[in-house]
Amino acid sequence: MMKLSIGPIQYFWDRQRVLDFYQQAADSAAEIVYLGEVICSKRRLIKSADWIAIGNELRQSGKQVILSSLTLLEAASEMGSLKKLCRNDAFMVEANDISAVQLLSAADRDFVTGPSFNIYNGRSLQLLARKGLKRWVLPVELGL
Repeated sequence: MMKLSIGPIQYFWDRQRVLDFYQQAADSAAEIVYLGEVICSKRRLIKSADWIAIGNELRQSGKQVILSSLTLLEAASEMGSLKKLCRNDAFMVEANDISAVQLLSAADRDFVTGPSFNIYNGRSLQLLARKGLKRWVLPVELGL
């Protein structure tokens, strides 16, 4: 079964534009909405509590909400934020870094991966599925 989803915002938008975008997403045909910063931890106009609040509003509109993690962690503070994200009890997490997979699988939590998580073969996919992977996106450089 195919479902329409809205991925995490890739752009550095001001806070109000982000809030407006997700208000429109609540009224859209999309069934799944991904929330969170995936590009750069310095772009934190929207805080963790804000993402949870947006997620709760989207869930009330009938959307499945996924919280997205950073694609590349470079600092201890980013790891701390990732741990907090992976501990959330409200929403599934999109693991965009192997660190997120390790945290989620250690906690026996299901997860999804985004296009930046490089899974190139069936064996890797099977291994991650045993660790809790429920859905994945092909890496962008792979063709049909």
